[in-house]
Amino acid sequence: MAPYMTQASVDYAPQIETTKINYDIARMFARGFYNETVYDEGRCKFVTEFEKMLPLRNISLEEYEHRLYKNITPSMEEKASVELIVDSFRDHWAFKDIAVPLTLTRELMFDRLFLIELES
Repeated sequence: MAPYMTQASVDYAPQIETTKINYDIARMFARGFYNETVYDEGRCKFVTEFEKMLPLRNISLEEYEHRLYKNITPSMEEKASVELIVDSFRDHWAFKDIAVPLTLTRELMFDRLFLIELES
């Protein structure tokens, strides 16, 4: 890559990232998905604010399934390792912190409810 292209990708990194996010949201909207905006001024508005931070709110069900199933083979019997799921989602803007232990995204994706202990 030419040096001026490398420098441009560094200089405009925030704008490029914002454009990727806006494109992803527009693509979800075009397919009929949209994020509801809830105006909550009640005593429990902190719950509404918490829900806005959830990463699953920012990915369509189709893309979520595509990311999961693109790496799962029939021999895996629809079971995936934690590492495989991390690799599937780490490049999505809403799941950037999935590889970091004890983050909200990781705790939600790998709750004990979703994990299966395999016999060794």
